[in-house]
Amino acid sequence: RITVLTGLFVLSLLILASLLPQFNNYYTARLPASSGWRAFFITIVFGLYLFAWEFFFRGFLLFGLLPRFGVYAIVIHLVLFTGMHITKPPLELVASLPGGLLLECVAYRCRSFLPAFLIHWMMNVVLKVLIVI
Repeated sequence: RITVLTGLFVLSLLILASLLPQFNNYYTARLPASSGWRAFFITIVFGLYLFAWEFFFRGFLLFGLLPRFGVYAIVIHLVLFTGMHITKPPLELVASLPGGLLLECVAYRCRSFLPAFLIHWMMNVVLKVLIVI
């Protein structure tokens, strides 16, 4: 039940974000004009990029730091993760803090970065689709 409610909450945030000029301007400038198979291919390639991103941040970094730093590993990881959003729209930078923490909790609870990867990728795909339509 909490998963469904969280999903609906995140979807509502994505819908609102897609209506804001800062998101529209940022993402439309980075979206190639494509449709069909080309758009599908770009989505898959970006998924591979996010797979590597999540593997590094939540697989290698988070789980690598936990044994040595304990709870402070979460703080270290969150600062680095949020910092990687510095070039994004300001609202996305701010949202990456609680969003990053939520994805850390998911990864920690599941003992895997894969669920965080799927969530991050789907959020990205949904936001871009909402901006395009």
